[in-house]
Amino acid sequence: MIFTSTVFLFVFLPAVILVYYTVPDQPAKHGRNLVFLIFSYLYYLYGAAAFLPVLMLSTLGDYGLARLIEADGRRKRLWLVLSLVLNLGLLGYFKYANFFVREVDLLRDSWGLPALTWVEVMLPIGISFFTFQKLSYVIDVYRGETTALRDPLAFALYVAMFPQLIAGPIVRFQTIRGQLRERRETWDRFYRGTVRIGWGLAKKILIAETCGRFADTIFALAPAMLDTKTAWLGAVAYTLQIYFDFSGYSDMAIGLGLLFGFVLPENFNRPYSAVSITDFWRRWHISLSRWFRDYLYIPLG
Repeated sequence: MIFTSTVFLFVFLPAVILVYYTVPDQPAKHGRNLVFLIFSYLYYLYGAAAFLPVLMLSTLGDYGLARLIEADGRRKRLWLVLSLVLNLGLLGYFKYANFFVREVDLLRDSWGLPALTWVEVMLPIGISFFTFQKLSYVIDVYRGETTALRDPLAFALYVAMFPQLIAGPIVRFQTIRGQLRERRETWDRFYRGTVRIGWGLAKKILIAETCGRFADTIFALAPAMLDTKTAWLGAVAYTLQIYFDFSGYSDMAIGLGLLFGFVLPENFNRPYSAVSITDFWRRWHISLSRWFRDYLYIPLG
């Protein structure tokens, strides 16, 4: 169920808003968090029903491991390693198992051996994003930069929140921890969220899809029909399609968060105005580049 579909815009989203704001605004947001979590799981169920248990069980596992890291200081590295194995193991299996089996089959074929019996592994939607979010939480608890959540409902919502579950932005736990219990739903945020959703829709439907049609038409031409100008037009159209599609999705995710009081981080900052590759990396998919900087680059350095 993509954000631009009629099912999402005219059925799912109105239902979420209606039920969410019907529930009383309790001090700790328990009721509204539960509603938001249920609809987030329904959203994931609609597009990837077979993988919902993977999302739920891995969430439960990281919730328990973070509690163990905080409670058992002597063996907290063991619990961290188990979390890394759980998350990276699942990510690696679903993303690369088919690739490795194909490579092994090529090798076996060169030796005259039959291909392996293998059923193609489907990739769960959004697995990279919710894996990175869970890892940031567990690592922050390990480093002592935050305390482990006692409320499993709040943690499950942090992992599965539908506005950013499928394609980001990647939300650091410390960015949103306070909002899980004390956010403010206001008319101003609701208005700004609606405008941001409209802007994202315009990017995706009016610009990205139009550029995509240009790119597809040009890339389908025979090589003899391509001159330099046409080839460059196709390349530029494809470049714009990628940017406006992804940034439009991020705009819609941020806008959807605002409808329910959540302030999500920005994910793009005019990347095509960058003056260097480094500057481009800082402006494109900002939440991912910051995640790699804080959890991979700096620790390795």
